[in-house]
Amino acid sequence: MLKSACGLDRIMLLLLFETGLKVEELINLRISDIDLERGFVRTPGGEMLQISSQTLEDMKSYLTARPGQGFLFEGRCGKPVTVKWKRCVLEKLIQRAKFKDQCFKGQD
Repeated sequence: MLKSACGLDRIMLLLLFETGLKVEELINLRISDIDLERGFVRTPGGEMLQISSQTLEDMKSYLTARPGQGFLFEGRCGKPVTVKWKRCVLEKLIQRAKFKDQCFKGQD
């Protein structure tokens, strides 16, 4: 599924896999919850979770192109995107991954 994701969708999947945060927690992450220097994400409970260097680099690139954002997953009005919207994105990525997996079956 990661191969079929790019940009913010890829960052979302990487953070879900690496941190174990729920989608609801993830979409409410503020930029101030992310330590881009040391590679940590602060959970809603205050716990600091380390993220991989690849995820950190993807996040830095994404945020450099969007200065002034308050939330990592920010919608048009400066508020976080909705859980429903992100679940739709996840479902599309899962469907794409299943399709690609089916395309490569039997080609071993």
